Amino acid sequence: MRRTTRLGVAGVLTLGVALAGCSDGGDGGDGGGGGGGAGGDDGVSAALERLPAPSGDGQVIVRYTDLAAVREANGLDVPDVGDPEAVSAFVRATADLEDGAAAYALPTALDEVSPPDESVDRYGFSWVQADLVVGVQSGAPALASYAFADDVEAPDDLVETGTDSVLGVSEEGPFLAVDGSRAAVTVDEPLAQAWLDPDATLADDDVLADLAAALDDEGAITAQLSTLGDDQAVGIGLSVEDGRPAFAVAYRLASDEAAEGAVDQLRREYADVDELEVDDVEADGSVVTVTGRSDEVSAPIRLYNNFGLPVPG
Repeated sequence: MRRTTRLGVAGVLTLGVALAGCSDGGDGGDGGGGGGGAGGDDGVSAALERLPAPSGDGQVIVRYTDLAAVREANGLDVPDVGDPEAVSAFVRATADLEDGAAAYALPTALDEVSPPDESVDRYGFSWVQADLVVGVQSGAPALASYAFADDVEAPDDLVETGTDSVLGVSEEGPFLAVDGSRAAVTVDEPLAQAWLDPDATLADDDVLADLAAALDDEGAITAQLSTLGDDQAVGIGLSVEDGRPAFAVAYRLASDEAAEGAVDQLRREYADVDELEVDDVEADGSVVTVTGRSDEVSAPIRLYNNFGLPVPG
């Protein structure tokens, strides 16, 4: 089944510990789900191949979480969405709010905290049940994409809006698109349709594709990719090595020469970043990648978002 479901305006505001897809995990049977294999196994590159390219030329930010792998690394099960305490504990553990977390989940632009059981009743799913969560922000409207162990089924009480592929609870967005075990939410109906059958994808962007390949090579299960213009971008990937958080920061520069020339600079400057333990700095084509480990799993992404990481040049 492939369809685009029109949600009420409140939909995006209730999609946090609330948005995701249907499967049969969780103790309460409230649309629960999870387990490995549905979404994250193919990595960041595969995720880009399933995301429509934005229509504008603005900055693109992709946030990727292989939530099945994050659960496994942190010793978590899919929580029962009918148990607020279980959901709260799950969110705290995956948001690096508890000591000892080995892996970290990135929220999407459309995720807000709300009672998952209410979202399951209204939409048929909650993000805490997903195996893969990917958010895209650009000059165009944001999009959140999810994959689950089982097919997603939207509630039967959603209303047809004129075509077989569009259902809704109001005449306004946001919109839910469903394709088997995958689902996406966006405030833009054409973008939802493009997600179902894209003419071009983010994988067609060589800059993002180079970053994704570099982060996949390092086994990233969580990643943030940001384009910077002028054929440049930066990606931060998080993984787990021997039970300890590991990271890779990949810089895609304008040329092979620029990447090679940035190696020594980055090696010197990363030595001054106290929160990160750097193992290697290496250039491969136009991408230079810094790898290492950190005691705080979210530190590399937090540092980048707060301008705390070195920048080549």
